[in-house]
Amino acid sequence: MSFEYYGWIKVVPSDWDDPEPEEWRRREAEVSRMARDGVATFRDRIPGLTVVTDAFDGAKVIHMHGALKHGPGQATKEFFAWAAENLQVSYGLLYYCDSEAGEEGDQFFVVRLAAGECTTHRDSLLSPKFDVVDLSRPPDDKAE
Repeated sequence: MSFEYYGWIKVVPSDWDDPEPEEWRRREAEVSRMARDGVATFRDRIPGLTVVTDAFDGAKVIHMHGALKHGPGQATKEFFAWAAENLQVSYGLLYYCDSEAGEEGDQFFVVRLAAGECTTHRDSLLSPKFDVVDLSRPPDDKAE
């Protein structure tokens, strides 16, 4: 039993079309600091949460991935809610499958972070897990 998760957030400093360069740099530094602080706050609760990285194009991205053996992995969703409140122009996705979620334990879900809000959606591309992703069970054992 586990909570499997994969996620990323692109850290965006502003939604302004053409800010003054000095104001853009100030806002970028502020948002980057907030993102690093958020990662530091949640790192103990979310194994696989990595510090903000600079991609080849200069973009700052937060990554997380892993499988927790116990518990519902609530911290990953809490981190996305924190990002929605504190990094309001940023966007990203969190894919997760919680095998301890009863009937929904065979399903992947997606948390979408956009425009300062998080919404949760059923994922139909990887679900049901045991028919699409995990083919380790013999066909006779698969749920119909």
